[in-house]
Amino acid sequence: MLNFTARSYRTFVEIILWINLISCPIIGGIVTNEFRITPILGIFLGLVVGFLTNILCGGFIAIILKIDENLEIIKNNSFRTETSETKVSKTKVSLSDPLNLL
Repeated sequence: MLNFTARSYRTFVEIILWINLISCPIIGGIVTNEFRITPILGIFLGLVVGFLTNILCGGFIAIILKIDENLEIIKNNSFRTETSETKVSKTKVSLSDPLNLL
């Protein structure tokens, strides 16, 4: 259940960041049109605000998610190394019996 929640959270954050990036220019265009300013300027400012919001908030969350992903990779690699070292150390090889090496 934890893996499902982690994957769902990652997808949820990505969707929210895309919605933010799309809605900020739309809202900027609407707001500047209400103040009788050129909507193109509002769309541009909304796009800048959307990018900055995504970089500041989404970047922090992305770094945390990337750290979590890398920790899982490190954990899996260290587990494989420990099990292979354990198998090698427990195996006794006799040099007098050549068939035992196979």
